[in-house]
Amino acid sequence: MIPALWLVVALQSPSPPDVTARIDRARVPAGEEVTLTIRARSRSAEPVTVVLPGLTGFTIVGSRDITDVTLDAVGGPIRTLTRELRLRTERPGTLLIGAVRVRQASRDVSTPPLTVTVDSAVTGLATAVSPIARRLIDAAPAPTRNDRVVLSVILPGDSVVVGQQLDVIAAAWFPRDLRDRLTHPPILSLQTAEGAWSYPGAAPTEVTASRQVHGGWMDLFIAHQALFPLAPGRIVIPPATVDYALPLSFSMLRREDRYSLRSDTVPVTVLALPAR
Repeated sequence: MIPALWLVVALQSPSPPDVTARIDRARVPAGEEVTLTIRARSRSAEPVTVVLPGLTGFTIVGSRDITDVTLDAVGGPIRTLTRELRLRTERPGTLLIGAVRVRQASRDVSTPPLTVTVDSAVTGLATAVSPIARRLIDAAPAPTRNDRVVLSVILPGDSVVVGQQLDVIAAAWFPRDLRDRLTHPPILSLQTAEGAWSYPGAAPTEVTASRQVHGGWMDLFIAHQALFPLAPGRIVIPPATVDYALPLSFSMLRREDRYSLRSDTVPVTVLALPAR
């Protein structure tokens, strides 16, 4: 009789929830986001509590919970709680996501810890960018504001010798939250200065670099052009332009607001070749 009683109790006692924790990317540049997905499946109707670990090196930028119930002919309904966390990486290095604990009544289940390798933001430079352009980008000062798009022209100097290559970069810095809302990659344009021959360089559609400005992330898009002045005197680098679009959040249709920015012109002195 006693063994039979224990069997009945065992059959009536629900098993612990099946819990998993996964990340969508194990390696990202600093400032990028990873998604942590926690899933708990159980046959019990008892409420489920998710206890998050410490998330040092991350900032939670978004969260949502999804609960669904599926019917199983053998064991009855299966309840699944899914929690998705969007985590922004704040510094390079190996970041640890500790064990996630899930409690249901008297049962407590923990997941194995997870690690995320975070590279320096400059590691994410597009491979299409030339070493010359990359050095100019690295040496250029960061924008002074992080709440708006900033467009400028980057030059290696304010003078050049006739026939010498002059690299011109249009640099458009976008606040991270605004960049995430773009309907398509921004379009940067560079016009050729009068009195110079030009050769187009790279214009990557992906983010070329990222920097923290006053605690907020800014993402850089560029266009690159090589100029070769034809005669001594002065040339004027025309304004660079950037065009981008944002969705209309209040519209039921697929509409967008379009924006365009122009930089200032930049004069460059062209020196004659040294006399032999």
